[in-house]
Amino acid sequence: VFETDIKHGQMATVSARAKRCGKTPLEVLADVAVSSSTDMGGREELQLKMDEVLIEESGRIDQRIGFLSMLANVSTLLGLLGTIVGLIKSFSSIGDASAAEKARILADGVGEAMNATAYGLVVAVPALIAYALLQNRANKLNEDLHKAALRMYIWFGFNVEAIPLKKARGSR
Repeated sequence: VFETDIKHGQMATVSARAKRCGKTPLEVLADVAVSSSTDMGGREELQLKMDEVLIEESGRIDQRIGFLSMLANVSTLLGLLGTIVGLIKSFSSIGDASAAEKARILADGVGEAMNATAYGLVVAVPALIAYALLQNRANKLNEDLHKAALRMYIWFGFNVEAIPLKKARGSR
């Protein structure tokens, strides 16, 4: 959508279209590129400003995905802790019990240990699957964002002078 207007130097149209579209990363890049190309430091500043936007948007995409990995790890460890607590409880209790009670106490403790393991895994497995899916999606979004930024930088190359050329024109 922006390509034709950019290549023909219609920066006011590009800027207006970017403002109408909202604040998606592509529109932010277009707005930054328009302002850099018209009255700022040329290609160098355009590249730096686009890099700044890319870093900010990449951070937003990846912002909370790591919590799923942490949740999976913590739930696995809590399940293991519950397993150990259940086994300690069962073995420490059978020392003072009669022969008939030992089997019941041991079975209860092992059951508690197995339940703790199962609950930990019930939380960890879906969290790891969700983490993998979201991380894959975030990687794809970041890749698309960088490709779009490069494409826009190339388009703006038709209308943006390098700083040495601007300085040479300004000194005449």
